[in-house]
Amino acid sequence: MVFVEVMRKWQENNITVKGVHAHVISLHDQFMFGLGVIKVELGGLGVWGNQVPLIEASVRSHTLTFLMDQPETSKDVVEKMMKFADMEIDSRKIYVRIGFGFNHHEEDVERLLAGVREVIIATKN
Repeated sequence: MVFVEVMRKWQENNITVKGVHAHVISLHDQFMFGLGVIKVELGGLGVWGNQVPLIEASVRSHTLTFLMDQPETSKDVVEKMMKFADMEIDSRKIYVRIGFGFNHHEEDVERLLAGVREVIIATKN
């Protein structure tokens, strides 16, 4: 029943799957650009430096994934993102996953990037 209601609202507001995907990919692009800026400014990406390669945008998932050295690092990064940016991200074993969706906006990506920056600084050896 919930799905039917959501689809009805989407139709009423002219929202399409293609439009949602385009929105998410634009957030990915903003995040990746910001990550590049951080890399230059801080001289590296620290724990964020090993991203699982992106696939072509038209078939890409809405989740960006980063490989960590061990599960404990993944858990630590997730906890630090909550502390520094009040952002919930996900860890699965040695992976940290950041999901983007329809309800996320450019401001959310900026807050996410600020948290990423703080995690890099806090975890530098």
